[in-house]
Amino acid sequence: MRPKIPPNRTHCKVMFNDIRSMSISVRLGIIVCTILFFQGALFGQYKSGPDQDSMLFRKFSFLILFDTDRDIAQKFPEGKFQELIKIMKTDGRLKIRLEARTDSVGDYDYNIGLAQRRLNFAHREMISRGVNPDLFLDNVYGEDFPLMPNESPEGRQTNRSVKVSAGYFEAKEYVSGRIISTSDSLGIPGYLIMNSLYYRDTIPIDSSGNFQFPMAQNAAFSIEFYSPDHILPRRFINLARENSNLGLLPIDKLEVGTVFNFEDILFVTNKPILMPDYQDALPRLLRMVEVAEKYKLEIQGHVNYPNRPPQQKGTFFYDLSEQRARKVYNYLIAHGVDSSRLEWNAYSNWNMMYPTARHENQMRFNRRVAVRVIGRIE
Repeated sequence: MRPKIPPNRTHCKVMFNDIRSMSISVRLGIIVCTILFFQGALFGQYKSGPDQDSMLFRKFSFLILFDTDRDIAQKFPEGKFQELIKIMKTDGRLKIRLEARTDSVGDYDYNIGLAQRRLNFAHREMISRGVNPDLFLDNVYGEDFPLMPNESPEGRQTNRSVKVSAGYFEAKEYVSGRIISTSDSLGIPGYLIMNSLYYRDTIPIDSSGNFQFPMAQNAAFSIEFYSPDHILPRRFINLARENSNLGLLPIDKLEVGTVFNFEDILFVTNKPILMPDYQDALPRLLRMVEVAEKYKLEIQGHVNYPNRPPQQKGTFFYDLSEQRARKVYNYLIAHGVDSSRLEWNAYSNWNMMYPTARHENQMRFNRRVAVRVIGRIE
């Protein structure tokens, strides 16, 4: 019998329920460990398709789920399939990538055969509904590269599946660089988060500070870096205008007075309600606050009221900035942040990014939340 985990891969089993109670160093270790375990799943996609110099960008995906030891699904996800067909019609570059999996129960070679039969089922169902088989990109993983850990019933059910994805291939290049401390030019361990339109990854970085990841040529994307004492706010990069070798990225150590302007925590005009397209900003802020667990932070609420005198307590705009700060503060507390580390304050229109804003692109950045380091926990 072949081994359950392919050679030269790191298998890390983690019980996730208690992660939030662990120290940040342990959580960072778990993140790195987990990423290494799933590295095959993250980067396996680059091994299929026209050639090794391209990468697949997914636009849409869904799962065909199977019962234990079954190669015929009880229910075909018709609604998701029809959505796939609509998306395929919008872009002639799109292919259909199929990833057939099993859970980890049973013999390794048997599971490869079972995954192949599940793939055959997906072929038959989609071809009978009019899909051109030339669009298929087949991948039979068996129990390798699971979508979720197999320790739970939910994880095993997710892995008993064929993942169907609409995507397109782009020529790729490698983005590289080195995270260093401005104080001593030494590398900083932590993790780098990369995000583009159809591709997101978390890259563990060791004490060298070096990183490298694949990206489509001429693509636009963002990076951000987190470690307990150094944080790089989100930075946007466009490979059509910038070199893929980002070089040295120096970061100052967190100090009292350091301010992070979360320019994507933006609010609806005159309301303490986040703009619809910026809902994912709060989890990003939560991640930063969790990583910087040795620091006390102030949540600052701001408003857009340019070319006007400072609005004091009791005015509409002061109260609005207070409501915005408190909304973010309450979110962090509700997600497990110790209230003794946080305080919130209204900054009214006293510290606008654009005090003489004339158009909406400037005004929207005045309606923001900022975070300031106010102390260190010894």
